[in-house]
Amino acid sequence: MTESGIHVIDIVFLCHHKAGEPYAKSKEEVDDVMWVTTSEILAHTELPVYLKENIKLADKLLQGHNL
Repeated sequence: MTESGIHVIDIVFLCHHKAGEPYAKSKEEVDDVMWVTTSEILAHTELPVYLKENIKLADKLLQGHNL
């Protein structure tokens, strides 16, 4: 839940990008899909705190495992 009380589902995928452009298979269910690095997300000033916290957790998991 956001600070303003809005319920969200935040899905974070850990992956290594090999090739191709990301796209949403269902425009009705997904607003946008893009490849970004952890640094780019954490530096972005308009992203919500919950997303940045989840990205930090995912990055720690990634650092602990050699995926």
